[in-house]
Formats: sequence, C-alpha cells, structure tokens
Amino acid sequence: TSNPGPVTAAMLADARVRKLSFTGSTGIGRVLLAEAAKHVISCSMELGGNAPFIVFDDADVEAALDGAMIAKMRNAGEACTAANRLYVQAGIHDAFAEGLRKRMASLNVGPGTDSETECGPMITRKAVDK
Repeated sequence: TSNPGPVTAAMLADARVRKLSFTGSTGIGRVLLAEAAKHVISCSMELGGNAPFIVFDDADVEAALDGAMIAKMRNAGEACTAANRLYVQAGIHDAFAEGLRKRMASLNVGPGTDSETECGPMITRKAVDK
C-alpha cells in the first residue's frame, strides 16, 4: 500500500510527535518513512528480516528445539530478531520437525490479558494461514 491511512497520517502530522519507531515489513516502513519525512520526524526502523535458524545433523535435538522456540516465539513471535527461516539438515529433519510441531501445538493461544496465554491471537486469516 502507498497510503498509511488517515489515522497514521493524522498522528504524524501532530506537532507533539517527535519520533517514530517501527518494527515490521519493509513495504510499510517505506510508507511510514515517506509520511514522516513530510513532517521531518526522526525515525528508527527495524525492517524486513529473514533471520535463519540452522540445525545440523550433529545437533542435540532437544537443545535445538529449545533454541528454535526462543528464536521464533520470543514475544509471541513479534520480535524483529525472530527466526523466519528454519534450515534443518536431512539427517535430523524428521525428529526436529516432529518436536517443533509438538511444541508449537502445545502453546496456549488466547487473549493477552490472560496470565495463562503464551501467544496472543492473530488479527487476520492471512496471518494465521502463514
């Protein structure tokens, strides 16, 4: 999209706004930077990212799974450093994939206000499918 939306544009036009910080996609980052530039607002951006998580055949599967869960699900997966790609060597692939499936399936998804929630809900069907 090339339009940040009326709410975002209005917020950035407000004289009280002195800084914009955004973590997300490069496309949306470009839109926000362009809008912020109109008002000469200082920006900090963490954009894109395709952080890989690599597991070799000689890895300790449980330790690798512990690391993968932290790398992907820290802050419910909403960290700019979250692993977006998992590369697993063929010899350990099936055991790792099954372990990851079980761990992901066991996460308690629910409202962020519930103390038992480990991961909040997605906001769109596209995000869920991804």
